[in-house]
Amino acid sequence: MKLFAFFFVISTVLSIAYSAQYTNCGSESGTFTKISVSDCGEKEARCILKRGTNATVTIEFTSNNDIENEVSAVCHGKVGGMFVPFKLPNQNACVDSGLECPLEKGKVYRYEASFPVLKIYPKLDVEVKYELKNSKKVDIICVLIPVKIV
Repeated sequence: MKLFAFFFVISTVLSIAYSAQYTNCGSESGTFTKISVSDCGEKEARCILKRGTNATVTIEFTSNNDIENEVSAVCHGKVGGMFVPFKLPNQNACVDSGLECPLEKGKVYRYEASFPVLKIYPKLDVEVKYELKNSKKVDIICVLIPVKIV
């Protein structure tokens, strides 16, 4: 029995240590409940993004406030200590992303967007900062996603 408990604890610690951890980086008007990135395995410390392909991010969240019709998506990568902008093909989060704007307080939303991982991107580990912002440029949702570009 003690041996079983030991292996259970070790396997739990390892699964936590080696799964990609999404971090809240300043969500002010919403609370995210689920983040997923295409091809991001549960056992990986970082989500693997392959250059020359498209990646999809899905964010499920609850709005903490009523938010007007303008919601924008913003993405940055932390390279050399600085956040460098990644251009998203669709920055209007109210169009073709699953959101129904205006956002209502207490309602659960599912945002989904695809973006290219360009071949010109260098192969490196990077923290991706993905944000949904209101018209005043205040974060509704802000999440850090550990990524490895290959």
